Amino acid sequence: MHSSDSAALDLPLPLRNFVATRRILLVVLAASVLFPVVFLLGYGYYDYQRRMSESDDIADCVSRVADEQAVKVLDLNREISTRIVEMLADSDDVQIRANQKAIHDRLSVIGESFAQVAGIAIFGVNGEMLTSNRFSPCQPFRSPIATTSSPPVPFATTRISSCRSSAASSKPMYSRPASGAA
Repeated sequence: MHSSDSAALDLPLPLRNFVATRRILLVVLAASVLFPVVFLLGYGYYDYQRRMSESDDIADCVSRVADEQAVKVLDLNREISTRIVEMLADSDDVQIRANQKAIHDRLSVIGESFAQVAGIAIFGVNGEMLTSNRFSPCQPFRSPIATTSSPPVPFATTRISSCRSSAASSKPMYSRPASGAA
């Protein structure tokens, strides 16, 4: 051995503090797990709030549209009811049946002027269908919901009519839907 070899071996080794190194590694490990979890939770909360805000906006918009459509339907119903009540004046069931053809023609004109209307029927005091814009002459049809104590119903929209045309078979006639395919 040379003297230079022993001098190289005489240098002190660096101190190894394994407890401090272990603590540093545990802190780095915890940070590498916690930082992504915290960022993921933060972004999840932000995205949740954003989506809730968007859904509230969409719900408000749909609610406004539904409200506008309901107002239109109620206005249409009021307009048609007013026209029919003015047309009938103080007519009773017998007078309406006697003038069924003329009333049918006028109801047809009213129904054609509004594309949303599938059908207009006039029911009497006892719930019998007196006339309709769909068929003339209209055979008597008793409404299942009418009672003898119910007032006359001057207006009703129907999708299914039991009126039969004179040339039709014994099967009930079905009116077309207001829009779309049957």
